[in-house]
Amino acid sequence: MKGETLQSWEEGSKPPERWWAFYIRVTREESVKTDLSIPNQCSRARELASLRRWSDYRIYVEPKHVTAEVWADKRPALKRLLDDIAAGRILGVCARHTDRFWRNNEIQARFLKVLREAGVELWDFNNRYDYKSAHGRFSLQVLGAASELEVNLTGERIREMRRGKAIKGKVGGGPPPFGYTSQSRRIKELVAAGLSEDEAYRKACLEYPIGKCWYIDEKEAATVRLIFELYTSANYRYGNRRICQHLIRHGYRTREGYDFRASTIVRTLNNPVYAGFTAFDEVSYEERIPSRLPRHQQTRYKGEHPALISTETWEKAQQIKTEENASKRTRTKSRQQFALTGIMRCPSCGGRIQGKLSSREKRRYYICTRRAQVGLDVCSLPMIRGDELEQATWNWLHEVLSSPAFVMEHVARLQKKLEGEVPAAQRKLATLKRRRDTVKASIEKYFKVFEGSRDGTPDASILDRVRELRAELRTVEGEIEQIEAQASPAPCKVSAEQVRKYLAKLKARVVEGDGANLRSLFHEFRREHGLDIRPVTNTEFTVALALPVGEMGEGGKTRQVVSALGRRGSRGGPVVSGWGNSGWPPRSAGSSEGAMGSAWIMAWTSFSQRAFAPGPGSIASRTRPYIERSCRIAR
Repeated sequence: MKGETLQSWEEGSKPPERWWAFYIRVTREESVKTDLSIPNQCSRARELASLRRWSDYRIYVEPKHVTAEVWADKRPALKRLLDDIAAGRILGVCARHTDRFWRNNEIQARFLKVLREAGVELWDFNNRYDYKSAHGRFSLQVLGAASELEVNLTGERIREMRRGKAIKGKVGGGPPPFGYTSQSRRIKELVAAGLSEDEAYRKACLEYPIGKCWYIDEKEAATVRLIFELYTSANYRYGNRRICQHLIRHGYRTREGYDFRASTIVRTLNNPVYAGFTAFDEVSYEERIPSRLPRHQQTRYKGEHPALISTETWEKAQQIKTEENASKRTRTKSRQQFALTGIMRCPSCGGRIQGKLSSREKRRYYICTRRAQVGLDVCSLPMIRGDELEQATWNWLHEVLSSPAFVMEHVARLQKKLEGEVPAAQRKLATLKRRRDTVKASIEKYFKVFEGSRDGTPDASILDRVRELRAELRTVEGEIEQIEAQASPAPCKVSAEQVRKYLAKLKARVVEGDGANLRSLFHEFRREHGLDIRPVTNTEFTVALALPVGEMGEGGKTRQVVSALGRRGSRGGPVVSGWGNSGWPPRSAGSSEGAMGSAWIMAWTSFSQRAFAPGPGSIASRTRPYIERSCRIAR
């Protein structure tokens, strides 16, 4: 009966000039109640038409679960009713109760205005309402306000219930998401397979003992894990549409048997339940407004249901989605893929640099987006040849990861620098601890005064002072927690073999990276190792890379080891210091003899290489080293 329009005259015959209208609407909760269901209301409407001698009538039935807080643009049956009223075909309208038409005073005023202009009567299943006199309008406004109050109170109760469930980690109502199953879902599957309801219930209870709980559906869970792997793994790094195409090509289907869509992939990646969380919009709850934040941005709580993926995988997916958004992954009309789009920034105007395919020369370039959109008046950075820049960056990563001795030396320098910072940090830590002890003693003193006081007047001022001291104590303890890591650094136990193995693991990813996966490789190094590429001119660029010491050794705290190095383009220029022409980095294809200049470690510095092209050839040809001294200290 969903969406149908019923009438007293036969289908296909000429309708009367005017008729009475019955309006039927149910909410989600009312649809399961027999006495309030759509068939029950339609049957009652026919009885009333017979009792009131309304020979000509039509029943306007809304689809299920339509609220009365919206206007006719979202209520198709009400829209047809209003169109018939405007055409002068309606004698009067009738519903089970006036709250079928409206649930707030705004909708009520709009609806009564339409009735008043057309001279249509207003009825419910029991009475006729006068909306033309002052008393009649007042009584209807009171009923409308009562309906609105009921809706608001129900909404508040539902919000409190959902928040309480989320905080406790309990799942909400409705069917379980893709990847999970439940006792009620299993019962429906067994009944559809031909079992009786009692037998299906008994068998489902044996498989899934707890009723309101989610269990892992291994077949669907494998699909969910595959989606996250295709999205986050450095071997794939597919986008939503490409993941969708991969699933369809390999025969994966949704629970209902349909093909996956890109929107389904987005909802899956955004859903924190797969990492074992429940979510609730605490911001909207505090402001007492309907929830507006998407689920992946809401406050998360540890759930009782089992996780399908790790928390790290889910957070990595959110990071990829935030940092590598659609604009950074944009391809040209020729479907060319630019590996460094989204990594570089223009040194002239600070705009984003993206890839571009030349239509005449069929060459790949990188260009500042502001220059491409506005022109040379805004940004004068020339276009950078894409193939040479990507190849030079790839070769540079390979060379860096082939030098464990060089990295080992910088680890030692970093440790020496950190050890030199210990005395100053220890002195600051001792000062903060003395301050903390003083504040604690003051709090105890005020508590003794408060307990011994018999006069209630000074108690308020004492409590205010205690609150101030407690706030100061929290601030001092936070500073102590931050400085303790510097005051007592754990020794970095990193051997040359550990560094070699760690670099070999990273190098394998560079060697295996082909042109199709080059973008995934660069973005993976950017997220995990701070890969930073900064063009200086169209033939000059700097590259920075950070390697964590804590992941190489045993027990060492994670510190970013990066060195400051650079190159200059004068052919045959002098070696700046120390390493001569036989040191790191090793020679690469397309480059002549190179040498390593001296370098140093602060908290961290930037490991940079500038490559110059003397002519139209390779962007990395004929280079010489120099020291880049504009390094900044950061932690």
